[in-house]
Amino acid sequence: MSSIFPPGKEISVNFNWIDIVSGSGYITFYGTGVNLAAGETYNLVQSSISAASTNVADLGSFLSKRIGTGKFGAFQKVGDVDFDLSAATTPIAVEGKLMVCVPYFILPEDHNSNVGITKIIAKLRKWDGATETEIASATSADVSWSRLTHGLEISNNVTLFIEVPLTNYKKGETIRLTIEYWGADTSGYTFSMENAFNPDNTATGYFADGESRMSASIPFVVKL
Repeated sequence: MSSIFPPGKEISVNFNWIDIVSGSGYITFYGTGVNLAAGETYNLVQSSISAASTNVADLGSFLSKRIGTGKFGAFQKVGDVDFDLSAATTPIAVEGKLMVCVPYFILPEDHNSNVGITKIIAKLRKWDGATETEIASATSADVSWSRLTHGLEISNNVTLFIEVPLTNYKKGETIRLTIEYWGADTSGYTFSMENAFNPDNTATGYFADGESRMSASIPFVVKL
């Protein structure tokens, strides 16, 4: 079986699929969130075991979050969330086209004249516990909206493709995916943005059934 690990390691990995042309083995991860005593943490959990990480009856878990409130005449970052894998226990490498699906809601709050624009920026990073290193990023198209036309709760789900150069992660380093939420209410009123990270993809918060899963398919370098 193909492995992302170097020879000599008695470890094998099941990929969701392998791109023969690029030599990348894809593993799909779902975003999750947990509220711990030390604060909120956000993680990437392999899709094949994600059911074990979600229990809506568990008060320590949460599936969506209000990112922030904006009142901007021009684009500004409303907020961001870092989704982390567990720290690598052996060297790994990634290269290829990373695919990210991000669900979010726009919530105009003040007036029927609310008119604005939003976008999502996804960034692949390396995190060593102290320092972030930028690897690659992608930005979605702008989404124009108005409260009068689209209502009080405006649903969006964007897919982004990040072109990742060959990047090596050493033992102890973490693959971090940062999702930035940008927006502007060009009418000068107030709006909020809310994201979701529900592996079960069921209804939660403002999100309907089938709208709440945040996913990332990461291309690991494999030996074919």
